[in-house]
Amino acid sequence: MHNKMTIRGCLEALNERSATVFLILLLCADLAFLGMHFITAIIGDSKWILESNLLKRVFAALLDCELFNIDRERGYAEMYQYMKFFWIIVLLFNLALKNRLLHYIPWILLFTYLLLDDSIPIHNRAGSFLAEYFNFTHTFGLRPSDYGQLVISAIAGIFLFLPLVWAYRKGTQVFRKISLDIGLLVLVLAFFGVVVDVLHSAVLFVNIVDFTMGFVEEGGEMLTVSFVLWYIFLLNVRGTNAGCYLCDFVRIVLTRRPTRKTRI
Repeated sequence: MHNKMTIRGCLEALNERSATVFLILLLCADLAFLGMHFITAIIGDSKWILESNLLKRVFAALLDCELFNIDRERGYAEMYQYMKFFWIIVLLFNLALKNRLLHYIPWILLFTYLLLDDSIPIHNRAGSFLAEYFNFTHTFGLRPSDYGQLVISAIAGIFLFLPLVWAYRKGTQVFRKISLDIGLLVLVLAFFGVVVDVLHSAVLFVNIVDFTMGFVEEGGEMLTVSFVLWYIFLLNVRGTNAGCYLCDFVRIVLTRRPTRKTRI
């Protein structure tokens, strides 16, 4: 069994002190932004709180500053998200240089696109143009621009996916494991950024559901990007060959069977 990896062994392989502390700090910052967003919404909708002069003074700065909202364009949370994407790109560059491996470049391109798309944003503007140009219709509760954004995201996904397939096929076994791990996290990010976003657009005019879906969408994206950043940071401080990876951990949890350690 010494060549087998269990759930406990995987957790030990994924637990590096500095990376774990970094993850805790990232999650604390995420939860702080989510908490401020939630508190602001509760205070804004609660007349008895607003009628209290003492509480009004305490929360005046929070209520007056919309930049604390996680869905605010160029807000504090969004700028923090941009910084996390930037750190991911820098750390991937460092991995490529340290391991002298060009296969990380497709991942760098993917996260560079995600950073640009999040900050410009590309798919929103291009999607609106596409919807207007092809005269998309309003169906299933979705706006024409929502369909345009889905088309743009699909096109971008195809162009970014092909280099990743090439890198995966040409890469080492360890690189393939790392790619599966990053790909797993990117799928979770896509779930919140695409699936939940589409559902959010469909219920945009139902207040409580609109708030909940927006909170889940933005919060899910923030937390997932933090886990991506943690994982890339872990690879930089621990090394790439650890014997067990996130994909192995998921496989063990789902099948309840130990898996073989990954070797270079």
